[in-house]
Amino acid sequence: APTVKMTPSEAGDVASVKTRKSKGSPLMIQRKEEKEELAHLNNRFASYIDYVRALEQDKESLNRQIDALSNAQPDDLERLKATYEDELMSLRKMVDSLAKTKTSLELENKGLSDSNSELQSKVHTFTIEIRTLTKKIEIIQKELSVLRVEHDSCSNQTAEVNKLQKTIDKLRKEIQSEIVRRTDAENR
Repeated sequence: APTVKMTPSEAGDVASVKTRKSKGSPLMIQRKEEKEELAHLNNRFASYIDYVRALEQDKESLNRQIDALSNAQPDDLERLKATYEDELMSLRKMVDSLAKTKTSLELENKGLSDSNSELQSKVHTFTIEIRTLTKKIEIIQKELSVLRVEHDSCSNQTAEVNKLQKTIDKLRKEIQSEIVRRTDAENR
């Protein structure tokens, strides 16, 4: 084998490497650590590969689901669209109906409000008329009371007048009978 000439510094390095190897040298320890680190990195790399394979399987599964949904989606989409359009149409009809009802109720409310105003005006007018009539009734009742007193007074006077009338009638009879007696007496 050919011999290689080394410089003294290189020879010292080789010698130090040989001595390090023989003593459990740091180089050996470093190589051992590197081997362990490589084994650890290999394990991590293997787990990454397994993880990537699992992701690829999930991706394939999702792609199949997407394809299935893509194929089924137009029918489902059309069905949902029709359902939502029907629901939207129904809601629009309901809104229109409620708007008509609201308008009708607002008109009815305005009519009732106007009627209420008219009735309040009539009630006010009737209240004034009632007060006026009540005052007139009070005045008439006072006049009636005065007339009753006068009537009672007249009733008392009527009795007196009747008494006087009877006296007058009695005196007339007496006068007539006196006239008849004198006429008879003169004729005799």
